[in-house]
Amino acid sequence: MEPLAVAKLLKSVIDEERPGLVLCGKQAIDNELNATGQMLAALIGLAPATTDTKNTLPRVAALLDMMMIPDISGILGDDTFVRPVFAGNAFQTVKSSDFKKVISIRTSALDTAGAGEPVPLETKGAIDVPTSANG
Repeated sequence: MEPLAVAKLLKSVIDEERPGLVLCGKQAIDNELNATGQMLAALIGLAPATTDTKNTLPRVAALLDMMMIPDISGILGDDTFVRPVFAGNAFQTVKSSDFKKVISIRTSALDTAGAGEPVPLETKGAIDVPTSANG
């Protein structure tokens, strides 16, 4: 399967399950591009803090006449975010009154997963997923 097809499949699970956090590392099908995670982020309206998003999101925000909030490491409310400043030596609380937010998420700020009980897996029914980027 192509990265876009996998991203669309994962988005359908996210739409149904509504998780509070989605972690997506490089997949075997990504050809060293980490494409699946970035495509999934675009499909669900979020962006990881990557070189690409640091280049494009400020432009998107400008076109939408909105504030860009980069590299957030915490969410305090619907309109309040925490982001590191001064090379991570201090943290800034940012509040935005924009109806929609243009943000990038600093993935390195996430807590590590703790040891615990295995999560049970549930079988889902098949969905229609195109197998090429044209669909």
